[in-house]
Amino acid sequence: MSQPPIEVADVDADTLPAARAFLERYPETSLFMLSNIRAFGLRLGDSLYSGNLKMLRVDGTVRGVFCLTRGGSLLAQTAGERAFAPDVLRASREEGIPIRGVLGEWTITKALWDSLCRDGRVFRSYKDGRARIAGYLEDYAALGLAALSVYELTFDEAWLDRARAMGDAAVQWFWNDETGAFHDTASDHERLITRPREIADNATPSGTSLAVELLVRLAELLHDVDARRRATYVVETLAPAVARYPSAFGHLLGAADMLINGAVEVAIVGDVDSPDFEALERTIADSYVPSLVLAGGAQRGDGSIALLAGREARGGRATAYVCRSYTCDEPATSAAQLSSQLERMRH
Repeated sequence: MSQPPIEVADVDADTLPAARAFLERYPETSLFMLSNIRAFGLRLGDSLYSGNLKMLRVDGTVRGVFCLTRGGSLLAQTAGERAFAPDVLRASREEGIPIRGVLGEWTITKALWDSLCRDGRVFRSYKDGRARIAGYLEDYAALGLAALSVYELTFDEAWLDRARAMGDAAVQWFWNDETGAFHDTASDHERLITRPREIADNATPSGTSLAVELLVRLAELLHDVDARRRATYVVETLAPAVARYPSAFGHLLGAADMLINGAVEVAIVGDVDSPDFEALERTIADSYVPSLVLAGGAQRGDGSIALLAGREARGGRATAYVCRSYTCDEPATSAAQLSSQLERMRH
């Protein structure tokens, strides 16, 4: 039996209520798009945050809503249905705006990731079905951080592997042993008079700041001594400039804080699909925890994810471990106990 066709249509005043109702069912990954609709309407305008709002329908039922902004951010919600990703990307390409990032659910992120990364190398933009322009340091580091965020949402280790690969690639292609620093262009980039290196954070973070954050977060999650050592060295070499012009290094200071004071490390051990695991996960999502590093999954004996190593589910229930520098509080099996521990970490 053939599948019903997928219809891509512009959202207008008549169909907006149905589109909004669909988005409101998934507030965690649709909040930004809902805010965009209120602030910038349904059509592309002068603002970088405006765009043409579109929806996917099957048999007249809304199954997805998406928008590519003038600034190149793809906002997408398809309720986790992977089959819709090609339609979202195809319709977005027709807007004639290079896709520079994704806000929304991870299924769309995966489709775009596969388009932007080939043979371990990153490309800077995606347009007309093609990824083009060799990526800079900021592209590798930002994709690595995005992959870490998806891992922390899904606990799918494939995303952690992608983050680790981006961290390794950033060091391989952008680190210069002679200068002891990251550069913005890869070592095999076309020769320039001087190899660029922007260290200050402006409207967006510098590649150096993003790379340091990626290395610090991987170091905390994987107990990677080399990653921590390199990140520490970069921050130390920039310390005089940071002390003199702190407002120019806002993002780097956040990474420096994690290096100095340590991350709040949380490991949830158990069946990720069980109600008790989801209750602990929801407690973390509802708590504001600066410098949070999160790992989750089944109990394991290997050390591939150091933060999970040696942790066990107590009494057959999902169990959370709240730690600093791998020194942990009492294992928590209830949302109330976990919430109390996270609250103490904030003070």
